[in-house]
Amino acid sequence: MWSPFLLFPLSIVIVVLLYILHRHLQKKAAQPPPRRSRLKLPDPDKDPQEHARQTVRVIMKAWARNESGEGIKRSLIRSGLVDADGADVFMGITQLMTESMQHSDPQKLHDELVTKGVPEPVIMGAMAALIEYLGEQEGKEGAGDSEEAAASQPPDSAEAFARLKVLHRVVVYGLVNPPKEVVDKVLGDGSEAERAEFDAKFKSFSDQAVADLKKAGAWEAVSPKERAFLESYGSKIGDQARTDAIWRKEALAMLLWALGLTPDWPAIDQEYSPDDLKKLGQIAAALKGPPQLRPREEISEKRDLIEMWHWRVRTRQLIDEKRPFPSDENMKKAGFKCYDDIVRFTARKSHEEGDLARIIDDDFVFDGKAFRALSADEYQLAGSIIRERHCALNWLCGLAPGNRWDETPTDT
Repeated sequence: MWSPFLLFPLSIVIVVLLYILHRHLQKKAAQPPPRRSRLKLPDPDKDPQEHARQTVRVIMKAWARNESGEGIKRSLIRSGLVDADGADVFMGITQLMTESMQHSDPQKLHDELVTKGVPEPVIMGAMAALIEYLGEQEGKEGAGDSEEAAASQPPDSAEAFARLKVLHRVVVYGLVNPPKEVVDKVLGDGSEAERAEFDAKFKSFSDQAVADLKKAGAWEAVSPKERAFLESYGSKIGDQARTDAIWRKEALAMLLWALGLTPDWPAIDQEYSPDDLKKLGQIAAALKGPPQLRPREEISEKRDLIEMWHWRVRTRQLIDEKRPFPSDENMKKAGFKCYDDIVRFTARKSHEEGDLARIIDDDFVFDGKAFRALSADEYQLAGSIIRERHCALNWLCGLAPGNRWDETPTDT
């Protein structure tokens, strides 16, 4: 992609980037992407400037999602732009740029990169990517939404505990209300008066749910969608809303783990059973004080892991829908000719690095099977578990705008 910045001399680009980056990092007060030590540049047979621009863009987007170093590396590998060694190289280059621009002379940065063997086209491409990314961030900050700025801080232990209480009540409420097929069977072609009488029997459940959350001091943490659900009852509850509420049990499982209320990370193919909800009373009774969140890095690592699993869910969808694989020369030169090639590469690398304990036929393993071998029902179960867990962990890592639960993203 052509950029007007690339027409200027390198020294001007450095100065402009220094100014923008310094302002942005002062506002964000965030740590730069984790450092990688190797800077031996691979020699891909491609436009080095454009390749560098695309690669650093992936790094900055992953950084903006608060991904850990390993998470950023996985995002790079999944992009098909670089292999594991190339990921190390570009993470190192980006790290040097962000660190040097906060603390040293830009010319020294340029000289250091050149000394380490980084060609000027690569430096130019990387800087162009940073300028593009930071320009976008400047635009967002210029919108002046102070609540969004506050959202960069992940929820604290008290907020997480309130969210756990809300999710628990939402799941239970979904379970006690009848599915639409039962409602239709009972009411049939009944009159409006009969429907109102039927609904009245369930209104007490709604009143109790609201009262319980207010008593627990968690009503303010209820999202707009959750409030609408909890204030509906009987025949007024749609099947999809009820189903979504029940599947929140997987998000609830993540909150329980993150707050240290369950000792072990639940296996990816271990569905959180509604029967487990009965144990929450015992857990609550045993509390000697408000629970505290696990270390941020521990939660972030699990977020990276679940995002990788969600990526696998979506690649399976792309394959099942026979979506065309991107016609990209860089992909072909890296050996990727179809989505399954990327899946196999990612599975092998993740297994080597310890993120996947086991692989079958170069694929992720769910319930003892290669993910590509799952039946339609098994795939649907896996997707439901993984989506909910991804949502909860993204929220815990502060990725929801304003920490608003309903707006938590689950991008991969």
